[in-house]
Amino acid sequence: MNVAVYDHDLSASRAGTALAERIAADGLAVDTLINNAGMGTHGDFAASDPDALADEIQLNVASLVDLTRALLPQMLERRRGALVNIASTSAYQPTPSMAGYGASKAFVLSFTEAIAYETRRSGLKVVAVSPGPMRTEFFDKLGTTRPGVGRWQTPDQVVDFTLRTLDRRRPPPSVISGALNAVPIAAARFTPRRLVLAITGRAIRA
Repeated sequence: MNVAVYDHDLSASRAGTALAERIAADGLAVDTLINNAGMGTHGDFAASDPDALADEIQLNVASLVDLTRALLPQMLERRRGALVNIASTSAYQPTPSMAGYGASKAFVLSFTEAIAYETRRSGLKVVAVSPGPMRTEFFDKLGTTRPGVGRWQTPDQVVDFTLRTLDRRRPPPSVISGALNAVPIAAARFTPRRLVLAITGRAIRA
């Protein structure tokens, strides 16, 4: 198997289009896209670093949309492959102290589900995968201990779950990785949103 590696800053404006152009210039085609790059910020929104917030929204939202738009048409032409966007369990409720991050992942979830519907007869599998907290350098860079609720998973566990999801003949448009992460999300659907907000706020600040 040949592997092409591109060093590319996805926090720059229109970074997705630029990366797609580099790939095309090398004569390569993409039939499976996994949008996994992301970052978070932590702390009260009013006291946050404006530059860090701008980078967060650019990377988590704008570049994901830009790269997906640049590559999706050719993927649809092949009528196979997959588009996987990594969201988060934070996408399912407001996340005080991580307001920008939670909102960006809510966008990813909604965006992916809409594309899954639009492409449902194309042969392409489209799914948003929402992990809970993972044992990566994410929290080290965030500058805090694990916020919120949910069960720790390893990257390998999330990858295995994603591959099993894609093995399904008709995967759902969105899935939550880990049964113990899915339980509080399911319970929140039957809980007043104001109470969910209060519980999440206390958990993240703990």
